[in-house]
Amino acid sequence: MNACFKTILLAALLLLGACNNAEKLEAEKRARHAAQAEVQASERLANLKQMQAIGRDDLALNFADDLVQRFQGTKAAAEAAQLRDGLRAKVAANAEAQRLHGLWVYHDAQDAAAGGRVRSAYLYSSNTLGPAEPGKEAPRARLVLRRHPQWGDDVYLLTDRGHFACPSPCTVQAQFDDAAPVSYPGKLPETGEPAIFVEDFVAIVTAIPSAKKVRFTITLDDGSTHTPEFELGGYDATTIGSPLRPAG
Repeated sequence: MNACFKTILLAALLLLGACNNAEKLEAEKRARHAAQAEVQASERLANLKQMQAIGRDDLALNFADDLVQRFQGTKAAAEAAQLRDGLRAKVAANAEAQRLHGLWVYHDAQDAAAGGRVRSAYLYSSNTLGPAEPGKEAPRARLVLRRHPQWGDDVYLLTDRGHFACPSPCTVQAQFDDAAPVSYPGKLPETGEPAIFVEDFVAIVTAIPSAKKVRFTITLDDGSTHTPEFELGGYDATTIGSPLRPAG
């Protein structure tokens, strides 16, 4: 073996050793990074579960998304991926519950002029009663529940579009969810407001907490017929109280 060949062989061996050493160092580096990623991911997974425990599913979902996106391949990311769909469903359900609750406006106060406690709850229809006029919002109906020490317990509809028609006999048809429509006696206020009373407070207020929607069929004094629909899912029954049907 001549000197030139020995030199070449030695150089090759040194190069191979250097490559092997570099590969070993790179593998060790990857292992360190993977271990660090597992630690960081485990910390975020612990935060995720802590947010779940205190009812902050929205923040838990943020941690889950971060884990899946930034820490792919870790055990924590795999667990977060399994939790993510359930968290997303809960967040959506909570958002919908808050939206429905926000549709209602409540009033509960002692009123000296009324002679006692006045309670009311109302919300606007999800659909409109016609097109919007320039510079105005499209007209809607409003469903009002009211308990008054002098005037009694009432359910009535208000409209932003004219007055109601109330032929004789005056009735208002209501349909809760997919149940059969029911006709209730109706009455216009003597004071002339654009309202119509639905003359069965107990039946309406009792049905609302277990229903998602109610649709009323109404006719306005311009001859137009409408079916305002109200989303009931966010109603807080404690604000009005549980009505009792009068004896007899």
